[in-house]
Amino acid sequence: MVELGSPWPYEITVDFGEVNCKGQDGKERRGKVIYTITDWYRNTGSVISVTTENYFVNDYKIEGTRTSSNLGPNASGQMEFEINVVDGKVTTPDGDILLWESERKRTWVEGQETNFFTLDSNNAWMGWAGITDDVYEITGSGNGTSRNNIDYTVNITTPLRVQLDCRWITEGVISLEADGYKARSVDYGAGDCDNKATVTIGDKETEITLRG
Repeated sequence: MVELGSPWPYEITVDFGEVNCKGQDGKERRGKVIYTITDWYRNTGSVISVTTENYFVNDYKIEGTRTSSNLGPNASGQMEFEINVVDGKVTTPDGDILLWESERKRTWVEGQETNFFTLDSNNAWMGWAGITDDVYEITGSGNGTSRNNIDYTVNITTPLRVQLDCRWITEGVISLEADGYKARSVDYGAGDCDNKATVTIGDKETEITLRG
């Protein structure tokens, strides 16, 4: 369902129904995801917010509000976005509760000049190549409470590099501190598009395989 303003805002509701619906990613979903969009993504001041209504993924209930606000170009002409998650909550099938909030900044560092309809050297639309050449750098922090009632904080200590042509984070470091546990960090590497990262706890390092 789409409700139109004149012409803004748009409200888009994605309704998976009351019975689990299996997606191409193999996950079961039910309930609603509601998007409110105040302006085009690239326009300074635009806000995209996402909320849920009785929304479940693999029988985990997902709640909260995620807001993306276009802050306009920085001093280098790169567009910046503020990404906030408020009242994030996951309820497991067993009734355990996880809480999450975060404040991040996303800087559009590559591909800002191109889009689906940009003409290439052959005077043809670039199509998806004009989308997948986008690269973002992510900074910021978050905090929450685990299903075992352990409070934790997460900080991006080296900006994360997110490339739309890669399903994995290719660079950057995050640190995690949880009550009663040693501080640890996750290093996503130096730019390779792979599913490997290095976890450091104290003086011990372990390579892990990321899940898609």
